[in-house]
Amino acid sequence: MMSFVTIFIPKKEHKCSPSEYQIFTPGLHNKSQCFQGKSAFLYVRKHDAICRSIIQELPPIVFSNCPCTEDDFGCAFGYYSQNGKCVKDPDSISDEEINECIIGQFGFKNSEMKKFP
Repeated sequence: MMSFVTIFIPKKEHKCSPSEYQIFTPGLHNKSQCFQGKSAFLYVRKHDAICRSIIQELPPIVFSNCPCTEDDFGCAFGYYSQNGKCVKDPDSISDEEINECIIGQFGFKNSEMKKFP
């Protein structure tokens, strides 16, 4: 009797070689090779590589810094984008802006734009 694994999952006979991996940076690559001020985030195995992973054996990725772009930012909760600007949504619940900081209390003022984490 054959098992499901034997029939449907291809055997990964050989260990992957470093050339079967590529360094991946998320984001819109047609605009930039950077994402949130960094390039080179993680290793991914190439889509046609059928092999045993050696990802733990690959050298650590050295990040390089690059300038943030508009794609790294977006409108905060309660705002929406209109003609490239963040506009307050009139249907959102308005938060009270705290103009004075009282000792022992926290104040929070919502911003119209935020950097994506």
